[in-house]
Amino acid sequence: MKMKLDEEIKNRKFVIHRERERQKNLINDTREALEKYKASKLVV
Repeated sequence: MKMKLDEEIKNRKFVIHRERERQKNLINDTREALEKYKASKLVV
């Protein structure tokens, strides 16, 4: 039983970590896209 719980906790932590990474990447990509958009606006 204990091993099953440990496994469950490990999986959950992994999923949470992966989600956090995904969100961080999403924020960075959005910021980059916004910067490029602003830069292209200035050029025009």
